Amino acid sequence: MLHEREGLDIGAGFGVVALERLLDLASALAVLLAVVTFLNLPSTEAVVAGVEVDVVAASRSLVQVVLAPLLLLLLSLVVFPSYAVRTLSYLMNFVRKLLPWGPIKQLTQLVEKFSASFTLGLGAAREPRRLAAIIALTVVTWGGSGFIYVALADGFGIEGVTWQVGMGILVVTMLGTALPSPPGFAGVYEFAVVSALVLFGVVLDEPNLALAYALVVHWWTWSVQSCTALYFFVADGFSLKAAAGYTRRSTIA
Repeated sequence: MLHEREGLDIGAGFGVVALERLLDLASALAVLLAVVTFLNLPSTEAVVAGVEVDVVAASRSLVQVVLAPLLLLLLSLVVFPSYAVRTLSYLMNFVRKLLPWGPIKQLTQLVEKFSASFTLGLGAAREPRRLAAIIALTVVTWGGSGFIYVALADGFGIEGVTWQVGMGILVVTMLGTALPSPPGFAGVYEFAVVSALVLFGVVLDEPNLALAYALVVHWWTWSVQSCTALYFFVADGFSLKAAAGYTRRSTIA
């Protein structure tokens, strides 16, 4: 669709999608870093090699040490993608000199062409005003999502789910569903929500209440997203068959 309607080739189209994914991942890491830094988590003691260790405190320190530089790396990739492409170009030149065969030369040239187009999709982040708009929309979207968990917890009569806890549940479920999952993240999403409630010290009167809460959060969100997608498919007159055709034509182009 990006190729047919906006004139983007396949590499630039992947760049647009990659930018959105990178921003999502960066947002998840930023939220996780904020949660473990500022949210009071219940202490959990464990004995490791005969030494009593606060597992939560140790995990917090580990997350802070690992996530801060990783977050900076992701943001650098979003804002300065040309450096990555330049490095790839040097690597392709090295491969061509090392293996001076016709097919290898064609393949490396194709990789370079794709990577150059790929940066077009990331180029939006290099314009300060547009980058500010992207960040603002990302903050609003993620920040607003935290209130879903608060409102639903209020409906279930569950106490202790503040906005900060809601953001924590959001990032735990997002990272949890990054693992291999069945269709719709069935089961994996519920496990992530229940684990997050336990992690953030939310006390429940009924053991099954956590699972009921997780089921409603999961499938309500899934239903809204699916119905929204279905509406735009119908309103736009779009089909999966057309998507396959667009992909073949844009790849050839």
